[in-house]
Amino acid sequence: MFKKSNIFYKLFYLTKSNIQSIFYIILLYIISSFIDLFSLGIIGTYVAFIIEPSLINNALVSLTLVYWSDMINISNIIISTGLLLILLFAFKAIISIYIHSRIINFSHFAQTFLRINLFTAYQGIPYKFFTSRDTSEFSATMGNYVKTYGTALASGLQLLGDIVTSLFIILFLIYINGFFVLLMVLGALALLVFYRFFFVVRLKKHGENMAKNYKHLYQSINEFFLGFKELKILNSFSFFRKKIIKSSTNIAKSDISQQIILLSPRFIFELLVVIFIVGIVIYSEVVNIPTIELIPILSIFAVASVRLAPIAYQIIRHIGTFDYSLAAIDKIIQDYNFLKIDNNHINKASSEPSKFDFQELEFNSVSFSYGNSSLLSGIEMKIKKNDSIAIIGESGSGKTTLINLMLGLIEPDKGEISINQKKQDLSVFQFRNQVAYLPQEIFLINDSIRTNITLSEESRDINQQKLIESAKQAKIYDFIDELPNKFNTNIGEKGINISGGQRQRIVIARALYFDREILIFDEPTSSLDNETESEIVEYLKYLKKSKTIIVISHSTELMSFCDKVYLLKDGKISENNR
Repeated sequence: MFKKSNIFYKLFYLTKSNIQSIFYIILLYIISSFIDLFSLGIIGTYVAFIIEPSLINNALVSLTLVYWSDMINISNIIISTGLLLILLFAFKAIISIYIHSRIINFSHFAQTFLRINLFTAYQGIPYKFFTSRDTSEFSATMGNYVKTYGTALASGLQLLGDIVTSLFIILFLIYINGFFVLLMVLGALALLVFYRFFFVVRLKKHGENMAKNYKHLYQSINEFFLGFKELKILNSFSFFRKKIIKSSTNIAKSDISQQIILLSPRFIFELLVVIFIVGIVIYSEVVNIPTIELIPILSIFAVASVRLAPIAYQIIRHIGTFDYSLAAIDKIIQDYNFLKIDNNHINKASSEPSKFDFQELEFNSVSFSYGNSSLLSGIEMKIKKNDSIAIIGESGSGKTTLINLMLGLIEPDKGEISINQKKQDLSVFQFRNQVAYLPQEIFLINDSIRTNITLSEESRDINQQKLIESAKQAKIYDFIDELPNKFNTNIGEKGINISGGQRQRIVIARALYFDREILIFDEPTSSLDNETESEIVEYLKYLKKSKTIIVISHSTELMSFCDKVYLLKDGKISENNR
């Protein structure tokens, strides 16, 4: 129906699952248009009745009005017709309010479903793509860009309805007087072309500028709060203040220009309506059309103009909204397409059996490069079930990259990784279902201890006994039990309300709650004091032989309990003799 570059294709592509609602809204607009036509016809007749009843030459209309007058038992046909007009416009007002409520409802729920779909799409994006983008871009897409899309979607539905309504009205006016309609349409088209080429083209530029600056604004805000502690100590906020002021000012300028460009046609169309009506009167005087014959026609055209002028203004406004929204919609579609590309991975991961008997993972001559820079070369390594191994090396030596390869988040350039003597890609999802990754920067949310361990807020989804047992195994149950609110205690953003050791134990309890058999620790004690580090080491010793443990660390104490220590240096790996 639409080309892929067409704005309507893009709008409805993102909401194609609700296409039946769109047809329902269009049907309502058609019903409303028939009411419009009937109202316009009655207005001309009503004015004729007032001025000179002999001007009415439509027997069907006359009989209808007489029947209506008899039905409501009012003998004065002018009064009865006036009441009919009020009734028609009241009914039309109700229909219009209902239509716009449906459009608003549809637009907002479309935004909700789109955010859910984007969240699903982001679950399946390749890890390499994720690391290549700033997280503020994802925030901007799910936040402001989706809202911009919702505005454009509402405009698209209103535009379709406005086109339907205006076509019905114009066809009726052609039936009344085709010459007057020609003058009216030519004037509207002249204005539309002028506005399109001199104003609307600028909206696309403003829209692109808005999208770019919202990305920069989100990025600056995220980085400001991420580094708040350091910035407060340094008392150096001016850098982010300037960035936020710059982005906010550019957004404001784009929005101001958009509002002015979209608002101006309203006043121009008001002028056009006045010129049109005065033009009809002047034309009638020139060609000697009797005033008494002109008034009913003029009444119809005047009311039609009052109805069409806002529609014409809205059509131009909708077109402007599309141009302004295009950059944001294109960015949404770019991310939305990951649903098609990688959603099968999500489904496959969720359908894998929860139990997987991991036996061994092996690297065979694995090499990996970032761009033209070789990071890992000819890696040979084998990890068996219940092994405890440490991977050491200088910063930038490729330790985290090695873990990413192990987890199948990135693929090797050369060589092969096998799990249980099968190619990694055949069982990577089963393998991941047995892995808990505990990075240096621990993942905690601003919620209760219960929610942080179970990653669930619904009581019916939480295994209470398993929760308690996991906390006990992680050696944190006693601490929780002494708290006034027990498991309901809120730990604050990133666990700021508890100590570093307690944060570590909560994420370990999470791994145990989810029955993870393979635990990967990335510098687990780097931010802990010696006493807390010793406690974590003792706990890892307790887990030894019941779990497969992989530790990236510089700590000699952590290495002391490991079965093997691998040294990563100059892209090569070797077993370190201790």
